[in-house]
Amino acid sequence: MPFEFEDTKPNIANEKLLADLCRVAALLGTTILTQRAYRGAGRYSTTAIEKRFGKWKTAVNTAGLEAGSEQDIPVNELFDNLREVWMKLGRQPRKREMTSTHSQFTHHPYVRRFGGWLNAMRAFTRSINEAEADVGTLKRRATQENRAARTIFASPVSGHATRPFQVCPLRTNTSD
Repeated sequence: MPFEFEDTKPNIANEKLLADLCRVAALLGTTILTQRAYRGAGRYSTTAIEKRFGKWKTAVNTAGLEAGSEQDIPVNELFDNLREVWMKLGRQPRKREMTSTHSQFTHHPYVRRFGGWLNAMRAFTRSINEAEADVGTLKRRATQENRAARTIFASPVSGHATRPFQVCPLRTNTSD
């Protein structure tokens, strides 16, 4: 049996790449095309398109469209997404797992915002743990205050809680 090379990465003409960008934009009914949107319905890799045109924005603009941006995503949205992915997987997500299967965002916005994937994980765990610690502190305070309130308002005879009295502001007699 002879071994023959099969080119699994054929060179696709620029026109085909641009036509596919337009096809996806028309399918989505938009003139602004993000990489995420294209990945959902496009025939080619966004990496291949970027390599061919230098930048995603250049390719999309050449196709007569506008490039959408996922660069200014608020940290709370990134962390909410990361929390959901973590919960789905039952563990810390890996960079390569931040795909549309699991995540609303790829790993790129995290890397841009935090200077690296592991830096993003550190910031997330620090943030979530501090928030949970704050919730725990609030719960402990509420429990302590509830105990104190029960002690203050307990009936000296029965030990059962009584209704606290309401302090009314002093009324001044204006008819003098």
